[in-house]
Amino acid sequence: MKIVYDFNVFSFQRYGGISRYFYELIQRVSRDNDAEVSAFLGFHINQYGLEDYKEYMSNYFGIMRPMLPKSYKAFLLLNEMLFSRHLQHNKFDIYHQTYYSRKNHRTKAAKILTVHDMIHEKFPEYFSENDNTTNQKKISIKNADGIICISESTKKDLVDMYNVPQEKIKVIYHGNSLKKEVKNQRIVAAPYILYVGDRKGYKNFKLLLQAYVSNSMTRDNYHIVCFGGGEFSKEEREYLSTNNIINKVHHYGGSDDTLSNLYYFASLFVYPSLYEGFGIPPLEAMYYGCPVLASDKSSIPEIMGEAGLYFDPYSLEDMSDKLSISLENTDLRNKLITKGYEQEKKYSWDRCSSETIEFYREFHNR
Repeated sequence: MKIVYDFNVFSFQRYGGISRYFYELIQRVSRDNDAEVSAFLGFHINQYGLEDYKEYMSNYFGIMRPMLPKSYKAFLLLNEMLFSRHLQHNKFDIYHQTYYSRKNHRTKAAKILTVHDMIHEKFPEYFSENDNTTNQKKISIKNADGIICISESTKKDLVDMYNVPQEKIKVIYHGNSLKKEVKNQRIVAAPYILYVGDRKGYKNFKLLLQAYVSNSMTRDNYHIVCFGGGEFSKEEREYLSTNNIINKVHHYGGSDDTLSNLYYFASLFVYPSLYEGFGIPPLEAMYYGCPVLASDKSSIPEIMGEAGLYFDPYSLEDMSDKLSISLENTDLRNKLITKGYEQEKKYSWDRCSSETIEFYREFHNR
């Protein structure tokens, strides 16, 4: 079974959830005895290091491109041209597209597409008018022979919004990549609540700040630590300053070692997002024995099950109350930690890979 993966997501993501998914998937599929993998990353910027596994592939093409101003479109056109030739000169059984694209490459291979979420459709107000993701997604969905969704929640949204036949869709869950052993002393000395990732728009980070400010127990006894998502914006700094918490809310970036340490020593991980297609950070927190307080919307309860305490992400009062409960109720915290360990084990990249290969086989055998 000859499988080809394209350049799309690798051309614009150095790091990120979707390129991480394909990095984890491709390296495992490549080692399957029934698969001949061609990974065409083209001229890319991704830094996960998929080239380290090219010995398992029948073909690998990837060159780190220079980060020149306004060069993305030129490299996109070059990659599209080179990939079209690659498809024409090779007979593939499966073509797994790594991101949505306006381009419908001609091939006799079965086209597989992974739909990660419906954020652009549900929250268009958080994206630029020039963002053409939704249109490209429509094209890619129309052209796909088979679609992988990363949760039942995403599948439901896809069926409802695009009227895709359910028999065309397979739900395959993600895994957790962050499993580093924590050997160093804690980075943050004070007790803290952890937040990970982007903080803008539907991620709903501001609600956490508001709940923190309104809750004297939390504000007096805990700090907030943010990892990733870039430095605090001018608006965020003004809010922290106005509410006299600028010395209690901190930002960190860096390696997986830093993130692992922050999860391991955190008193609580909070995930207030209004919408997620899957949501890997709660799995990461559960792996490190960190209790999770999370939004009760979209796929989050589906993925976390009984291993999380939930709140309404549109209710400041509910979040503030649940902050107190999750930090003060020792029996509840121990229960969340124990169930978290069990829940995290249900998801793995090996399982994701094997189920994806089975989905490929369905099309190969037709």
